[in-house]
Amino acid sequence: MCFEKVLWRVGPGLTPANFLFLGDYVDRGDYGIEVVSYLFSQKLLNPTTFFLLRGNHEVREIQKAFTFQKECITKFGEELGMKVWSDINDVFDRMPLSAVIDEKMFCIHGGIPKLEGNLEVLEKIHCPLPNPEYQNNLAWQMMWNDPVKTKEMTDGVQMELKNFGGFAYNEKRKTANVFNEVAFKNFLEKHGLTHVVRAHEVKQAGFEIQEGGQLLTVFSSSHYCGGSNEAACILVNKCRIRIIRVDTS
Repeated sequence: MCFEKVLWRVGPGLTPANFLFLGDYVDRGDYGIEVVSYLFSQKLLNPTTFFLLRGNHEVREIQKAFTFQKECITKFGEELGMKVWSDINDVFDRMPLSAVIDEKMFCIHGGIPKLEGNLEVLEKIHCPLPNPEYQNNLAWQMMWNDPVKTKEMTDGVQMELKNFGGFAYNEKRKTANVFNEVAFKNFLEKHGLTHVVRAHEVKQAGFEIQEGGQLLTVFSSSHYCGGSNEAACILVNKCRIRIIRVDTS
């Protein structure tokens, strides 16, 4: 509701902008049902204005380990709660995994994948995709990959990054990959892109700018897990990028 007041006060239909969401609509607080109901409603009302990408929490097994399945059962009871949960996930199975803005900005939930072909390969990923971890490795990478951090650069990780084109196993997540500057720059150059916008990692200010301003991480769930982090979003307009911090207090 805070984002509505700041960004589309008169309604998305009368706001001269499109809105792209980067995933993780559930498991982020007590109101996952309300969040997805609101977003699904806006998508139905404004199909060419609201766009929703799939995050790593739009997956059944992750929700079982976190809170969303339990939330559905708590709010609706065992039988109806499981049906609501299942129906919502049927929608998640059909969500796109990435988007390109103005043919230059690659948007994704997790991180760039280790992609052998061109971006058109991503359009061939099977849909629906109920079990991406086992059905499509590219999809799983896009939902889980992270840029590598300095503190993670052990000798083993450095060797793996060197041997595999800037990608290495994501030890922190225990799945998917991390990528370094070499992989990132190669990805931009190969596909004619200028920026990558992603989510997936909580940031104290609600955002972080990396790789010379070409990699932007944005996190809009404030006070995540009882923390003090702020919320942010990104405005792209007339070849300019502006970060907007949103007061959710």
